[in-house]
Amino acid sequence: MINFGPSDFAIPVKINETEKQQLLDKHNEYRAAVPSRYMFKLYWDDELAQLAQAHSDMCAFDHDLAGNRLSPKFGWKNGQNMVVSSEIRSSLASLLDMMLGSEKSNFKYGEGCSPDPGTCLHYTQAMLSNMTRVGCAHTHCLFPDRIERYLTCNYLHSQYQDNYKTPYVPNNVPAVDCPSKNSGNLCDCGNKICNYNNGEYLEPNTCNCKKVLSKRSINKRDADDDELTNNKKPFVAVHSGNIADLHMRKKRSFNVISQSKVDNEISGKNSHVNRDEQNEVVHNIHVIEANLPHH
Repeated sequence: MINFGPSDFAIPVKINETEKQQLLDKHNEYRAAVPSRYMFKLYWDDELAQLAQAHSDMCAFDHDLAGNRLSPKFGWKNGQNMVVSSEIRSSLASLLDMMLGSEKSNFKYGEGCSPDPGTCLHYTQAMLSNMTRVGCAHTHCLFPDRIERYLTCNYLHSQYQDNYKTPYVPNNVPAVDCPSKNSGNLCDCGNKICNYNNGEYLEPNTCNCKKVLSKRSINKRDADDDELTNNKKPFVAVHSGNIADLHMRKKRSFNVISQSKVDNEISGKNSHVNRDEQNEVVHNIHVIEANLPHH
């Protein structure tokens, strides 16, 4: 597998604890608004955030393929959403809100996305009822005429061809499947984790693990994941300066990360970035931000 590292002009931006909570709250706000029999409350996961950072730092206008999203800890390929914006001052939670809010109206339960297959796949990913974890990453990408911000979120689990049209089970009364764990219309199992690689599933009312999938079913879903990913483009929250340039960077051959790249990113040993160039880019960002009009 070809090993592509991060862009030399990618500046990782640390997400602080307040921003993490805001991203969690925004995700859970949308999830609680869905009339579902059960919908798990999302919790933050640092490994998912590190996997998201590895992809975000490539500054590629594309989603990861399923093979790049294998979680060593969970043994499961995770889902992914991306927001690209040229707006410097918007909060991360507001970028997420723009993405989910704009796509919500494009989704019709049981039918999928309208007007085309790619116009609601970020929303349906975020509405998968069996998801329990999310981790996000933030990167500034410097181009000759602009700065682009990338917000990438990885999720446990991913959506597939067989479930994106029905990401949850609708019901007039939400959270009926978890009366003992109901927390604001969300099923709260805390940090409970099951062995998803062996097909285990988290039961919403008891928070116990049950085995429901065979290995063959898991392999089929991995193939379905990549098929669905081909229809999914990162969400442009604020139209970037050159949308054609964004689409030029949507190349599958570019979007390949070796397992060693992922391992290095997770262990904090990645050294592909030229630090002198990075420091110069950071300085340029600060200069640009300082000259932006204040509202």
